[in-house]
Amino acid sequence: MTETLNFIDRDSVEEVNPERDDQYRIVLEAMRVGIIFSDESGHFWVFNSEMEKLTGYSMGEANACSDFTLLLHPDLKDCEQVLGGLNNLVKPGDIYETKTIICTKNGTYRTVFVSTTLILYKGHRMFLSTYHDVTESEHIEEALAKVAAEQKNIMETVSDGIYMLDLKGNLVSWNREVDEVTGLSAEELMDKPIVEFFAEEDRAAVAEAIRKGLEEGIGEVTGSFLRKDRPPAIYQWSVVPLKDPQGNVIGLTGVGRDITERKHIEEALRESEEKYWDLLENANDLIQSVAPDGHFVYVNRAWRNNLGYIEEEIADLSLFDIIHPDSQAHCMEVFQRVMSGEKVDNVEAVFVAKGGKEISVAGNVNCKFVDGKPVYTRGIFHDITERKHIEEALAKVAAEQKNIMETVSDGIYS
Repeated sequence: MTETLNFIDRDSVEEVNPERDDQYRIVLEAMRVGIIFSDESGHFWVFNSEMEKLTGYSMGEANACSDFTLLLHPDLKDCEQVLGGLNNLVKPGDIYETKTIICTKNGTYRTVFVSTTLILYKGHRMFLSTYHDVTESEHIEEALAKVAAEQKNIMETVSDGIYMLDLKGNLVSWNREVDEVTGLSAEELMDKPIVEFFAEEDRAAVAEAIRKGLEEGIGEVTGSFLRKDRPPAIYQWSVVPLKDPQGNVIGLTGVGRDITERKHIEEALRESEEKYWDLLENANDLIQSVAPDGHFVYVNRAWRNNLGYIEEEIADLSLFDIIHPDSQAHCMEVFQRVMSGEKVDNVEAVFVAKGGKEISVAGNVNCKFVDGKPVYTRGIFHDITERKHIEEALAKVAAEQKNIMETVSDGIYS
């Protein structure tokens, strides 16, 4: 509205010089927003071309209408809101501003921001109003709000810690998981260097990961994350640059995952493996241990050879990465039963090797518990692929024999 009234001295609006009427009309017509100048009866003295484009009506059509305000605002609530605002304008220079919805001549609805000023013109109370079409910005705001809500929902529901840092490495935003892990309030977290939340011996590595994130595009670190009134948790952190639409780096963002349980499992297995490593590694059966989250913590040499993986690839594998789709549901059921403490014998499944080869296996699975909590499953399987092929071949032969016996017309005697 300030743009529209630049040429009007608000301290002297009680009387406008008639000789400047044409000048005012030229200026109002040149404005890139809808402008109307009307009296208390609703008669329009000015209805500029931008207003005609916005509404679809000409000034003649607007003046010919018995109640153009109601035509423009068919929703009575909107209409009453606009008229009520005008009635509250008492003295020259008073301004009423509102965001409302109008109905255009072609029946479409537009969201507009309306600013109205009371002016005394030739002794009459007049209303000078500007109409800014904000429909597109409203749609953009709604889309952005939806994206922001979805992003927030994702951030608040994932079990990983998600955070954002400024260019100095200070926390500026984070999800609920970070609150719960640290046990700290927002005031205790905001603008604090993230390195301070790691154990002293890990801080140099964290600072180096931040440097790599800024300079090389990604930084990763594993360290002890300090927690209020609880022992530290072992977290695996990653950090990448956060950029604005122009591609400028404005901060860092990343994810932290609690791997404490996995580390404990690995340590427990390491102790066990020292005793039984040679026995397990040289067994002909496929032997595996799986953490509660489904990731492998150990597989023996026979397992690796049969499925085509090298030892360095195992840490990134999940049990369900190597289970055939047809066996997924059954194996999930077995896994849940074993995790609840049941020992399951004679489990059959189909593994899929790295190269796509299908391997039928059968075996037994149980679970290791520590302090009443499952720490890893133990499974011993043997390859029954050849046996399955023989069974399928025999079944095919039997089916063919049965088909022959049922279709021949003569009796068959042995």
